[in-house]
Amino acid sequence: MVRAAEIDGGQRPGTTSEESAEPKGLKRENAELRRADEIFDENGVRSRHESVGLLLNAPRPER
Repeated sequence: MVRAAEIDGGQRPGTTSEESAEPKGLKRENAELRRADEIFDENGVRSRHESVGLLLNAPRPER
């Protein structure tokens, strides 16, 4: 942990904790998006982009 703290603090060269966590987070986000795409596909929506377009173009209630 001392070595990681030194790297994170810029005292030693190497990959920071934040840099090494980024790919893991992106993989998790991609998996969530794939699951969402599967759900949309199962329910007859071609893509989440189409559903967002439908929502943006939907009539809005008057205030």
